[in-house]
Amino acid sequence: MPIDGSESVLVVEAARLARVMMWPAGGNCAAGFYPVPPPRRDAFLAALLDGARFVPRTAELERDESLRQVIPYTLLYRDDGAWLWYQRPAKNGEARLAGRRSVGWAGHVNTGDLPARAAPDPGGARGASYAVRAAVARELSEEAGFWPRDYGPPEMVGLLDDRRDAVGRVHVGLVHVARVAPLTIPRVDPAEIAVWGWADADTLASVRMADPDRPWESWSALLLPSLARLGAADDPEPG
Repeated sequence: MPIDGSESVLVVEAARLARVMMWPAGGNCAAGFYPVPPPRRDAFLAALLDGARFVPRTAELERDESLRQVIPYTLLYRDDGAWLWYQRPAKNGEARLAGRRSVGWAGHVNTGDLPARAAPDPGGARGASYAVRAAVARELSEEAGFWPRDYGPPEMVGLLDDRRDAVGRVHVGLVHVARVAPLTIPRVDPAEIAVWGWADADTLASVRMADPDRPWESWSALLLPSLARLGAADDPEPG
């Protein structure tokens, strides 16, 4: 997505995020994955996205730490306990992801993800929530070649926050998990995805998967210790 103001992306106020998460003043919390219990998920999303809006994606926005760009981050899980992982090519368009491995499929939420009747006004939390779900489906189809018939309804399970660098300080991840039909395989562009595979949570977090020449991208590294408990038996069934 160009950073020239030609597209608008969904943002939330950093101050609202801190209030919803009940972080201490100053927001100096550890980078990590913050799970949201199932009974609280709807209320959490409504509170977080209340007041969310779309703003042009510019170089200034990439430096504005008063706003957090909302990034749906979707993990794909099979009934046998395996998670889909992949590795970007060494020469990737986004240098910070080049050669790195990941378990999440991510992208910005833009105005094209809104229902036509809502554009250009996101319609508050309800419209923003719709746009987040649409962005999840769009990213899975564009990047992984998965269509909604291939997986169950994605479930928002928590939040990723990593303010250790300038990129992390202007983004926030909404982690989703979707169960994939057993025999479904990703249909990826080799120019974008060099290698992919399925592995259980223990394998992904093991030393065997640790490789300094093929490191995990930062959000995936934060999520790996939590994968085992995210593979809950009551996740929605694939269609």
